[in-house]
Amino acid sequence: MAENINRKESLRANGAFACPALELKEIVYEIVNSDRLEELFSDAILEFKREVELFINKVRKEYGDFNSYILEQCDILDEKLLKNVGL
Repeated sequence: MAENINRKESLRANGAFACPALELKEIVYEIVNSDRLEELFSDAILEFKREVELFINKVRKEYGDFNSYILEQCDILDEKLLKNVGL
């Protein structure tokens, strides 16, 4: 597939199988006591799980599915590819 480098709309050029970056929330945890690391990690994982569930529910409510959400975002390079494969 070396010739793909010269093609305008090749799969290689658009990163066809890459997901757009997505930041749900930024949380900073302060480690004051190393004896509580396990509890802190557990809390961080639970918070991550809650944020992902909130995001998934929001996407389902507003767009129906994740592919529709992606297609509604601006500057998504893979829009043509997603539409062509029927997602």
